Amino acid sequence: MAWIVVAVLMPVALLNYLDRQMLASMKESVMRDIPTIVSEQNWGYMLGSSKGCMRFSACSGGYLADRLADG
Repeated sequence: MAWIVVAVLMPVALLNYLDRQMLASMKESVMRDIPTIVSEQNWGYMLGSSKGCMRFSACSGGYLADRLADG
């Protein structure tokens, strides 16, 4: 039974990590399409802000899931 849970959660974890890296892999097209991101410094600010929002969402979502779970 435990291996079934691992097999189900492995694709979810993979998608989670791919989602975090997707923005970094699209650097050139994002910098080309958004005129305010023309320098590497602005790209770094935007990428850092994105990672910070993900970090905050993961922490607060985990806290809420722990508090609201029926177990």
